[in-house]
Order: sequence, then C-alpha cells, then structure tokens
Amino acid sequence: MELLLRSRAAALEEDIRQLQMDIEMSCGASRRDGGASGDALRSLTAASVHASAAESSLREMVGALTTRAPAASDGPQLTNDAASPAAAAAGGGDGESADETDVDDASPEEPIAEAAAADSDLSAAASPQPSYRIKHRSGLPPPDQPLARLRLSADELASVFGFDHPWELTRRLPFLGKALFTQAAANYTHLHIDGSAEGGVRQLWERMPLETAYKWGQRAIHLTHLRLTIPRRYTYDESCWCRGTWVSIIEGNAAARKAISEEQEEVLSFDDDHDSRFRHDTSADPLPPFPSPVDLSQLEEVHRMPYKYAAVRTGRGVWHTPRLRVLTFKRELGYDLEDMEGSLRRWMEACEHLENFDVNTTLLSVKQGLLSMAPKDGKSLSRLQSIGPIDLRWQSSTYVAELRETLFSRGCSHHLRELHIQTDDASDKELVREVGRLAEAVMQPQALDQLTVIKASYPLDDEPQRRSKMDIRADHMDGGQVQRVVRGFAAIADEVTYSGDATPAISIADPTTFPIFPRAHTFRCAAGPFTQETLDSLAKAVAKQMPKCRHIRLRGPDDAVYFLEALKGQLGSGQGGGGDEGVSEKLTVTMDISALDIVEYGIDGLQKWANHDLPAIQEVTIDPADLTVPDSVWQDDFDGWLVGVLVAIIGNPAVSEAATSSFTDGPALSGSAVSVFCAAARAFGDAPYVMRIQDKRVIVERRS
Repeated sequence: MELLLRSRAAALEEDIRQLQMDIEMSCGASRRDGGASGDALRSLTAASVHASAAESSLREMVGALTTRAPAASDGPQLTNDAASPAAAAAGGGDGESADETDVDDASPEEPIAEAAAADSDLSAAASPQPSYRIKHRSGLPPPDQPLARLRLSADELASVFGFDHPWELTRRLPFLGKALFTQAAANYTHLHIDGSAEGGVRQLWERMPLETAYKWGQRAIHLTHLRLTIPRRYTYDESCWCRGTWVSIIEGNAAARKAISEEQEEVLSFDDDHDSRFRHDTSADPLPPFPSPVDLSQLEEVHRMPYKYAAVRTGRGVWHTPRLRVLTFKRELGYDLEDMEGSLRRWMEACEHLENFDVNTTLLSVKQGLLSMAPKDGKSLSRLQSIGPIDLRWQSSTYVAELRETLFSRGCSHHLRELHIQTDDASDKELVREVGRLAEAVMQPQALDQLTVIKASYPLDDEPQRRSKMDIRADHMDGGQVQRVVRGFAAIADEVTYSGDATPAISIADPTTFPIFPRAHTFRCAAGPFTQETLDSLAKAVAKQMPKCRHIRLRGPDDAVYFLEALKGQLGSGQGGGGDEGVSEKLTVTMDISALDIVEYGIDGLQKWANHDLPAIQEVTIDPADLTVPDSVWQDDFDGWLVGVLVAIIGNPAVSEAATSSFTDGPALSGSAVSVFCAAARAFGDAPYVMRIQDKRVIVERRS
C-alpha cells in the first residue's frame, strides 16, 4: 500500500510541475503579445503560486510516508513470527500441552526461516525503487525558487529595461508601472537616432513628435552620448534629417539636468550612412527652446557636425556652451564658409575651453577661416591642443602664415601637442619654411617630436598623382624646426627634383642636415647645363642618400652622359648608403629632348655615348618635349635622324635598350614614318641589335 501511495504521489508531483510550466509560458506569451489585461496576468501569477504551494505540501507528505515505512513493515512480520508456534500447537490434536509442543516439536531455526520467507514474498511483490532522489530536472526552474521577475529588485529591472528603445519602453508602461518606467528611462546613457538602412528604425524616429522627443530628453537624466546617423540625401536640398528630434532631446535633457544640478558631461556626434535614402523629413524644424536661453553647460564634445546642422543656434534661443572642449565640423558640398559664417561663428565664439578642433577639408583657408571666428582677445584659443591635419596640396605659404598669425593672436602659443602635415609636393621652399615656423610658434617644445608628415591620399582613379615630390635643395634652409619638417618631407618623397639655379654646390658632409630620401625612386634634373662640380655633387647625393633610386630623368644628352658617368664613379666606389645596392640593379634613364634639339645636336653629337664609362642601364628613353619639326627639315629626314640617335645611344655597351616615348599625338604612326623605320630595320642586317615598333614607340634593343 505504501509503495502504491508513493508512486501516485510522484505522478501527481510531475503533473503539478507541468502545470507550473504551462502557467509560466502563458504569462510570457501574454507579455510579448501585449494583449492580456492586468487582471489576467495577476490571476495566472496567483495560480502559479498555489501550484508551488501544492507541490511543497506533496513533497512533505511523501517524506512522511518514507519515515513511517520501516515501522509499518516490521510490525506485521514480528506478529506473524510470534504466532507461528501457537498455531502449530493448536492444530496438533495429540493431547499434549502447549509448553511441551513449544519445547519438543518447534526447532530454533523455524521462526527465522519463516521470517525470511515472508521478507522474500514482500520483496517480490514490491516494484524496484531507485537508490537516489531527483532534486531537479533540466529545463525546469528550481522548485524552491520563485519566478525570476520576483527575484530581481527594482533597480535591476530598470537596468534591464534601460536597453529598450523609447517606443519599446512606452509599450511596456502598463506592465512596468510609472515608477519603474521612469527609472528605466533615467538609465539611458546612450541614445542613437539611427537613420541607417541597417538599423531599421529610421521611420520610427521620423514620426516621433517633437514634444515627445523633448520629454524623452527630460527622462534620460543621465544621458552622456547622443549620436545621430544621417541617411544619404535623395537630393541636395535644405532639409536636415531629424534636426528637430535631436535638438528637442538635447534641450529637454538640459532642462532636466538644470533642475537637479547634474554635472555629468555630454557628447553629441554625427556620422553618415551611405546605403539609405529618404525623400521626406518630418522633423526638420527645431522645437523652440523652453526656457530660453538653454544652458548646455554639460555639452563638452561635438563630433563631425555638418555645416547645415550648425544653424540650430541661429535665429532662435541662445545656447550656452561654456565647457565645450571638442568641436569638429563636416564640410558639405554646396556649402561654403561664407554661406555658413553666421551659424559657425555662434559655435566658435563660445570656445573658451576648446582643446580639439578640426574640419574635414583639403582647403587650409577654410580651417584658418573657422579658427579666425574665435574672439581675437589673446586667450580664446589658449587651451587648444590639436587642430587636425593640415593639407598643403594646392596651398601657398601665405595661407600657412595666416594660420600661424590666427592661432598666435588668440593665445595658442606653444600649446599644440601634435601637428600632422599632409602633402604630395614639397618643392616650394617657402611653403616648407612657413610650416617650420608654424610648428615652432604653436607647438609645445616637448611635443615637437609629434610633428608628422604623411603623403596625401587620392582617389583610386588618380593613381599617377600619388607621387610625392621634393626639391633636393631644401637642406639649405635654416632653423631647427624647418630642418625637422624637411626631414619629414624627405621621408615620404617618391621623386626628388633639382631645378638648378644660383645655389652653392650640394654638400653631404653633415648627414644630420642633409635629408635622406629612403623611398625616392626617381631623381629629376629639370635644368642645365651644369658645372662639373654640381654634377658630381648631384651624383653623390643620388648614390649616397637615395638607396632606392632606379630612374634618372635629365634634360639634354650632354648633361645626361656626364651625370651618368659621375654616378658610375659613386656607385662603383661602394661607399655610403645604397652604393652596393645600386650596382646590382640596372637603371632606367629618360631624356627630355625636343625635335629641334635632335636636329641641332645631330647624330655625331651622340657618338660620345659609346666612349663613356656608364653604369648598367636597362633602357634609355627619349621623350620629345616638342614634336614640332622645323620647317627646314623634311619629316622623313627627321625620322631617319631619330633612328640614328637611338643607335648611337645603344652603342654604349652598358645600355641594353634605347627607345622613344609615344612618338605622335595621333592614334598611330603615319605611313611614311612606318616606312622609314622599317627600311632602317632592314638595313641593320647582321648588326648586334634589332628595331621594332610597339604602342607608337620605336625601340632599338640588343639581340638576345
């Protein structure tokens, strides 16, 4: 009987647990759907509590049965064992007394055997029981713990629901209650007004009324970061996506912070999403501030604000931003500095604590113009530490000088901790000198090592313009900071030039003052003729200071052959940087020669190439700077002379190939030119070189 009771109790306990699971699943589904009333949820909760109580009572009953089970089984067994001799005596019928029967007929082993037989019968009748007790089944809540929502405190629940979007939190207001709803909204530290295609909530932000956005700003009392992701505009119009929404939030938050004297800093940032478009902006007009003026003392950082959005401080209430430390703007197409001067000036005039400033533009005049909007009182930019990168492309030394004067007159003297220069051309010596003066005037002395020079980037379809150029004569500039700038430019230069004027001979006696060009692969002489002293100095500079230089571009055949001969002497000496490396790889040489030079110089003038000791040259290319043949010369005669020039160049054993660059501006060579070149090729006969025409180029090369 006891075994049967325990079996039925176990089955009943399992049914109660299943009932509890069904109740909790119903509660969860009702909360997700939002369709159940508060009374229904309370009824389900009460049913779950009663089921838990019933389960506890059932476990107590089973425990009581387990405790009483040994006593119930031993009693009947002892009774049967004691009655066995008497029953045997009563059924004997031989007239002997009971005492005699007990002593003479009953052996001592009989009661023990009968008891063992009885135990065996009971064991066979009972079902097998496990040697353990189940405390918990996986997938089911612990039986001795209440529901999860009853175990969490109000602060913990507010932290959990503080991750919901505002509209999600509003939908849960009936279940959370006003107190928990307000506490969860107050836990907002980051709000993201997401207009991206990936976010999927753009329209929800667009439809939010401005009054509602203002209230959410008041609720989010601990807000530290308001971020706006702007979708790509469908057309370039005057609309500003969700401008009213973020303005309402930030002004509502300012009003709430002022009421409780909250001092936590706040960050406002903007970024773009290039995958989405929109046609309409339902909240472009900002909500008028209330009260006015608006105290934004907690606003300390504004990142990448578009020019259009900066206009929120124009034509409406006053914003006080006395603690603004970081201010960066994003310049947009179609909006010039003059168009937005009034809007931007409101931001720059209240920058007494400005530390970091930047605007994404390649125009140095725009950055200088924005900084000049700060009050010229000798202290408005006294805390400035960074002004972002300075792009020197298409700039003159005048803009750099104006920037230096703007910063210095507003208190930025030896305050910058860093200065980043972007450029692709350092051939303007005066521009380089002004950059050095700027660094010396505005950078902290201990931070001068943070002055960096990087090569300016270009679009992928503008690869040829990625070559960075520098004049080799920059080493003669004076000033410590100027030399530091020169070394920075030299480190990124791809092409080193020498225009040649009344400059002293280049000296490399002091390696600390002469720039080293670790990346330069081209050396270009843009003038001539040169004295032998200048040629020797240039050759020494290429051999010792340009270890990767493999291309030489010269003007005129005389300067070319003398410079190459001097370079052979430097490369062959094996001294200095790149000497040994230069011998192992062949050079390529380009000569800028006009058609008139070829006519006047003649073939005989190039015969000297064969008599000079030149370094190993893979190819010499003649680049006609002017293809106009003099009127006194027939075109066929000129074409023949051109072939003779190539043959004279390849006559030097150090030259493997001589060629012209694109020989015509037209789509192909003329028929007469092709006839002349083919006739010359046939005339070579058994000569050690051959001629071919490829891509409008005439090439003479040695036989393999």
